[in-house]
Amino acid sequence: MSGQAGGTGTGTPLHHHLMAIGGVGMSALARLLRADGHHVSGCDQQPSPYSRALEAEGVRVHIGHDPTHLEGVDVLVVSSAFAEMHPEIQAAHARAVPVLRRLELLGRLLAAAPSVGVTGTHGKTTTSSMLSSLLLAADQDPWCFVGAYVPALESNARFGRGLRVAEIDESDPRFQEVVVQTAVLTNLEDDHIGAGEDLPNNYHATFEDLIRATERFARSAERVVYNAEWPLLERITEGHPQRVGFGEKIGTYQARELTLSPTGSTFQLYRADTFLAPVTLSVPGRHNAWNALAALSAALECGAPLEPMVEALSRFRGAERRFEQVGTYRGAPVIDDYAHHPTEVRAVIAAAQATGRRVRLVFQPHRYGRTQQMWERFAESLVGPDEVIVLDIFSASEKPIPGVHSRLIADHLQAHGHPGVWMTWEDTERHLRATTTPEDLLLFVGAGDIYQLALRLAAG
Repeated sequence: MSGQAGGTGTGTPLHHHLMAIGGVGMSALARLLRADGHHVSGCDQQPSPYSRALEAEGVRVHIGHDPTHLEGVDVLVVSSAFAEMHPEIQAAHARAVPVLRRLELLGRLLAAAPSVGVTGTHGKTTTSSMLSSLLLAADQDPWCFVGAYVPALESNARFGRGLRVAEIDESDPRFQEVVVQTAVLTNLEDDHIGAGEDLPNNYHATFEDLIRATERFARSAERVVYNAEWPLLERITEGHPQRVGFGEKIGTYQARELTLSPTGSTFQLYRADTFLAPVTLSVPGRHNAWNALAALSAALECGAPLEPMVEALSRFRGAERRFEQVGTYRGAPVIDDYAHHPTEVRAVIAAAQATGRRVRLVFQPHRYGRTQQMWERFAESLVGPDEVIVLDIFSASEKPIPGVHSRLIADHLQAHGHPGVWMTWEDTERHLRATTTPEDLLLFVGAGDIYQLALRLAAG
C-alpha cells in the first residue's frame, strides 16, 4: 500500500478524509491507511464506538459534515450512503480533491498485493473473520479488512505484509469492479434489491443485476472458491479456468461426517478423496461449518499450512454480533446476532434451538425496502422459537413506506397460530425482565440498534 492507494500515484503519504468514519468499514480503512503512513481524519453525524476508538488512537474525528473539513485534504473517501450532490463531496470536486467511494479505495488497496475477497449474501463477515484468524495463526502476516470486530485481530482491521483478506460488500454495485487474486463466494440471494427512481447507491435494481455483478467479480479473479452446494454459484462460476468448489458432499473440499452440537460441530476435511484432518468448531450451526470450510479451502489454495489453521479453528469464537453471547440475565444466555435476511434468521434460530433451551426471540426488521419485499418470508423464517417479539423497523436512513410496518410480520405469525407479537422497545424490556427464567435463551436478532437492548438486559 502506498500513496497510489489514494489515487495520486506519487508514493507520497497523503491526507485522507473519510466521511462516515464511525462505520465499521470506513473505520477499518482508516486504520489500514494510517498504518501505512498516511494522515487520516474523518467525520460522522454522531460518535460511535469505532470513531471513539479511532480518536483514542490519534485520528481527528469531526461530528457533523462540513466542507471546511477539506482543508489540507488530498483524498476524500465516502461511503455508498452519500449522494453525489452532498455539499462536502461537491466542495471536494470544486477544489479538485479526488473523491473515492469506499469500494474504489478498497479495490486499490487489494490490487497492491496478492489478495482474497470474500463475498456473498450470508456468511461473508464470519468467513473473512475465520480466514484472517487462520492466516494469522499460520504466521502468514495477513492484511485484513473485516466488517466486524474480530477477537483474534483485536480490531476490524490488521496491517500486514502477507496475503490481503477483505470482506467485499455485494450490496454496493461497485463490488464487481474490485479485482482480487482469489474470489470466495459463500452463497447468493435476493438482498439489497430495489426499484424506482430513488434507488439507493447500495442497492441493485434487480436480482439479475446482482447475479451479473457477482459473475463479473468472480471472472475477474485468477481463482474462484465457491459453495458447490449452491446451484446458482455453480452456474455463475461455470467455465472459470480455476474454480474450486466446497461442500458437504460435493466439491473439491468436503466437510464429511458433519456432526452438529449445541456449541459447535465436527467434520472430516477432505480434498477430493484425500483425508486432510479432523476439524472441530466452537461456534454452532451448519452455516458456520460451511463458513469454516470456505475459509479453509481459500487458505489452503493460497498455500497456507493446514495444521495451525485447524488448531486455530477450534479456538475461534466468532465475530462481533454473530451469535455473540453478550452476557446473561437471570441465568439465561443473552445472544446478539446481526441476521437481517430470512435465510440468516433461520440459521440463527436453528443454532439457538440446538441448545435445548426455551428460545425467546426479539427481532428488529432492518430497512423499509427489505421489509416491504420480504415481510412474509420473515414471518415464515420466524416460525419455531417459543416466543417471538417483533420491534419497529430500523430505517437505516430510509424513508418510511406507507403500509409497511413490522406488525405485518407479527400479524402473519398470529394468523397462522404462531407465538408472535409486536411490542415497543420499552414494553419488550419490561416483559423480559419480568418473565425470564434460567431455562431461557434470549436471542436478539437484527442489523440495527437492537444490540443495545441485548446489552441492557445483559447488564442486569
